[in-house]
Amino acid sequence: MIGWWLALWVAGCGGSEDPCDDPALTWHQAGEPFLDTWCTPCHSSAVTDQARLGAPVGNDYDTWSSVVPHASAIRDQLTTDPPRMPPAGGADPVEIERFVDWLDCGLPGGEAEPVAACDVARPVPGDVVADSGLCSVGTVAVAGNLEVSSEVDVSCVCRVGGALEVVGAGEIALSQLASVHGTVTVTGGTQMLRMPRLTSIGGLSSDADLELLDLQALKAVGGDLRVQGSALSRLSIDHVVTIGGTLHVSAAPSLEVIRVDRLERVAGDLILSQLPALQRWQTTHGLVEIGGRLEIDDAPALSHIDGLSALSTAGGDLVLTRTGARSIRGIDRLLHVPGDVRIEDHPALTELSAIADLATVDGDLVIRDLSQLATVDTFVFVTHVGGDLVIEGNDALKALPTFTTLERVGGDLVIRDNPLLPSAAVTELATSVTVKGAVVTE
Repeated sequence: MIGWWLALWVAGCGGSEDPCDDPALTWHQAGEPFLDTWCTPCHSSAVTDQARLGAPVGNDYDTWSSVVPHASAIRDQLTTDPPRMPPAGGADPVEIERFVDWLDCGLPGGEAEPVAACDVARPVPGDVVADSGLCSVGTVAVAGNLEVSSEVDVSCVCRVGGALEVVGAGEIALSQLASVHGTVTVTGGTQMLRMPRLTSIGGLSSDADLELLDLQALKAVGGDLRVQGSALSRLSIDHVVTIGGTLHVSAAPSLEVIRVDRLERVAGDLILSQLPALQRWQTTHGLVEIGGRLEIDDAPALSHIDGLSALSTAGGDLVLTRTGARSIRGIDRLLHVPGDVRIEDHPALTELSAIADLATVDGDLVIRDLSQLATVDTFVFVTHVGGDLVIEGNDALKALPTFTTLERVGGDLVIRDNPLLPSAAVTELATSVTVKGAVVTE
């Protein structure tokens, strides 16, 4: 019996096309998507200890350079009949064939080839609207703003001293661009934007219908990074260390994976919202500070919210609402929230153990509409809630959080519509805590 791998090989022999001639057979379009889906849930530097499910330490496939030394072994695991990896199966043979083609073609689209140094580029003063003659004299550095509104050659641009505006230009490749001092704005019908050597920008704002956004070398964002309304299936900014403003990703119906593996600081808000296809929010264990609010909302395909184990500072609300999460874990170093803590409307949630060391909440603390949650394994060390404390609409809740150290509620205490919750426990909490506002328990 001919195995599936041999069958694929035989089927492919009838054609004359060489898969290595396919311009889309790159790290970002063929290598990374396959690894993100089938391998890095275990083989990732961001996954530790038992969460690796037996994956050897050091066998991590987060980046092109980390895959290179393991390419042959990965291929061997995938081309047995049946494949030995992933252990649980599930990968489509066509997906595997394309990924193996990428391996066999030498892992194209990885580390960039050397280019001319920007310090020897021809300076172009003032603001520039890109046209067909821009790159006729070699590498250029634009002193002011650069506008790209058509599919012209802009591969010669290595630096933009002002802002970069890409307006409805289809497919754009800024292959030598290393820095943009101002904000990168992408609007209109732009579908693909490749900036593989870009390391620093003043900010990024995109409301275009992007299918590809290549930011593989990006490390620093001086201001906001906003991606809204895109057609992306994955957003990888896994070399970014700092974001000087807000990270906001929203209204992207096809987005399945967000990777921010090395992110350490976000000076503003971190908001993920209206992402119906989001399955993985792969964050780093090194994110220590969010200057504003942390919000994950309206992500019904997201089955787990965890990680953020190093996060110790948040400057605003902590809002986790309307996801498909079965568990919410992590954020264990966060002791103080200067705004609200809202955990609401997770219909599949059965485990809530996040923010276990939280001590004070300046705003409201709300646990609402968690229909499958029976117990709450957190809030043991909370001493003070500045606003309302609300526990309501939790159909399976059998016990209140163990508020061992809770002393004061600055607003109302509302505990209602929890049919399995013993009334004695509600009464005990209401009489043991100082409540400045109303007590509502009906």
